[in-house]
Amino acid sequence: MTQLDIESPKHCTAKQPHNSHHHHRHSFINSSSFWKLLSTLFSALLTVILLVWLVLRPSKPSFSLQQASVYHLSLSDSVPAAASFLNSSFQLTFVASNPNSRLGIYYDSLRVYASYQGQQITGLTSFPPFYQDHGEKNLLSASLTGSNLPVAPYFGSEVARDQVSGKLTVRFAVDGRIRWKVGKWVSGKYRMNVECITAMDFGRGLPAGPLTSQQGSRCSTTL
Repeated sequence: MTQLDIESPKHCTAKQPHNSHHHHRHSFINSSSFWKLLSTLFSALLTVILLVWLVLRPSKPSFSLQQASVYHLSLSDSVPAAASFLNSSFQLTFVASNPNSRLGIYYDSLRVYASYQGQQITGLTSFPPFYQDHGEKNLLSASLTGSNLPVAPYFGSEVARDQVSGKLTVRFAVDGRIRWKVGKWVSGKYRMNVECITAMDFGRGLPAGPLTSQQGSRCSTTL
């Protein structure tokens, strides 16, 4: 008669911790492998993005002010004369250029305004959104107006001083957001600020005729 080896419940209990330890170790190995794979994929993605960026080397768009004209500039004093209110009218033409040979640019929510002696003298005017292909140039025209905008009491004396010197120096600022396009890939939005400073010849002066700058001014662009 053959004797069978039958394990008692005590033996089973003794072996249970060994099986549990093996299970946890296997789970830890799987979890560790998953995070290593994820880290490798993430590193590879960053490397690809860096290589694409280094190869394409995107350059920020360039702007120039082709023409600026002032058609109206007048002050009215408040009562009591604690401040003055300005009415103004400008016409501008910009040239926007994309210097990149492999990158397109989407221009979103561009706005422009005029300022003088650190004071904003027109409201904001928006350009319609547009796309600019590789190496492309676009003309952007805008009409700026200011209606009863409060300015400092010394504003009139500053304009009179510039009239004597024969030059009116005005700053035009453009702000908005752009996106880069490579093939079908489009980046997120980047904030852009453009600043143009131009000196207008008073000549006979307002209201005899508009003050116009036709020589063009190079603008600075920051991202």
